[in-house]
Amino acid sequence: MKGTIHGKAQISDRHANFIVNLGGASATDVVALIREARNRVHEKFGVDLELEVELRGEWAEYGIQPEAQ
Repeated sequence: MKGTIHGKAQISDRHANFIVNLGGASATDVVALIREARNRVHEKFGVDLELEVELRGEWAEYGIQPEAQ
């Protein structure tokens, strides 16, 4: 998925675990990439990726549930 772009956010073309702000990326752009990556990995490998960041706020409408704290 390296290089995948949504809006102004991009999955780094060097390291797929980094999301790059191309200038003016919104939280919605970033979360769309997170959702797409998680979905693709689950479909291809049957693995559920865990977030390494802590999301704040309401994300359920974007299909992402923040990890329990």
